[in-house]
Amino acid sequence: FAWDVFQKYHANSLENERNHYSSPSNYLPIFIILDQTVYVINCGNFCLPENQGGKNAEPISDDRTLWALKHVNDLDHFPKHKQPFISFLRNMRSKYISSLQSIPQDERLTMPLHQPEQRYKDKGYACPCKNLVTITEGGRLGNKMSQYMTLLGLSKKFNFLPIISRDMYRTLTSIFPNLTIPSQDILPCKCRWTKVPAEVVRPMKSKEELFARGKNIYISEFPAFVEIFQQFHPTVMKEFSFSNDILLEVQEYLNQIKRQFRLRMGFDLLANVTIVGVHNRRTDYGAYLKQKVYGRLLSVSYFEKAMSAFSRVHGNSTMFILTSDDHRWFHQYFKDRQDVFFSFKNWPYCRDNVAFDLAVLASADHSIFSFGTFGFWGAYLSGGETIMATNFSSKSQALLLDAKAYIKRWNFMEDPCLRGGKVAEECSKNATKYGLV
Repeated sequence: FAWDVFQKYHANSLENERNHYSSPSNYLPIFIILDQTVYVINCGNFCLPENQGGKNAEPISDDRTLWALKHVNDLDHFPKHKQPFISFLRNMRSKYISSLQSIPQDERLTMPLHQPEQRYKDKGYACPCKNLVTITEGGRLGNKMSQYMTLLGLSKKFNFLPIISRDMYRTLTSIFPNLTIPSQDILPCKCRWTKVPAEVVRPMKSKEELFARGKNIYISEFPAFVEIFQQFHPTVMKEFSFSNDILLEVQEYLNQIKRQFRLRMGFDLLANVTIVGVHNRRTDYGAYLKQKVYGRLLSVSYFEKAMSAFSRVHGNSTMFILTSDDHRWFHQYFKDRQDVFFSFKNWPYCRDNVAFDLAVLASADHSIFSFGTFGFWGAYLSGGETIMATNFSSKSQALLLDAKAYIKRWNFMEDPCLRGGKVAEECSKNATKYGLV
């Protein structure tokens, strides 16, 4: 691909270099050079420094394999006797970038590489360190998903270039391989960022208002702007499509437990089953609720009430799959129900419990969840009827308010044991019975 570009626009100046470095073993070296990465394919003896040619010399890389130099600085770490080859690569990289930028947009060849890296070259940026926006990467998977989609929604609304950290990119793409926001690894330069709190960004109306605060913006805190990414719902569903490996595991699991459910209930093995995914956020979230919103964790009564609501609508063919970061709590109170299954610790082929649980929730027909971004995304990706908890605190939560304001088909149910974050007297007297200890 790279030689095609060179030949078209710089044929005369490159012909001598091509002849000088071509492989004696008739391998044509193919270069793909993007930002700070140099890819050499099919190098053969070409991967030898010019002063050490010959069949017995040690190649820089394996013969006819892909070799990647992750950063330009890595070139300086090669031994001195290999510097002629490295100098040639530097020269090729420089000419490639200038060549690409000189090619009219409609004449550029399509690069068979990952879309985010392609985007910057398609736009003609050699060092895109202006009008970039990135975002914090704090919290667990649900938080990262909210941050990512908030950034993507803002980028579509304001038409800027979004970019995320290496860690966020690795975490999310291991589960969702179709993400389009690139990581900072592709930047061929270091950028300076102006930190802007999420709540300052939220009411902004234009790109100019955003970049008036700096050349490149870093959005801090834990943003989950539901009203922003809800405007691009089809894009959200496409971006957060699970990898095939995860989907296959989940589908096999669902087929197995649906069969078990039909046998338990005495149904025909082909009978329709309605699956309701249930998520309860607990563990350290109890301390967070107490300190931040003067609230507390939910009781058993909330989940029983929500499950009964779905059973009344869909009948005894309703099956519930329970997920939580506190497995023992759910198991203690629901293990004897015939219509309940647990997604944790009972599927031997599950390699990533968090991704598996999220995919199970997303594959359900309908959803019940307590609070928090993980349960939110499980319900959101499911796309069915959802019941979300309310009245668990005396101070409003932004995610709950946004869900009420912007998402249709969601219903909001009070916990019978709670009154604005305080425990009702009857439940307080029987705290163990209601799961409040």
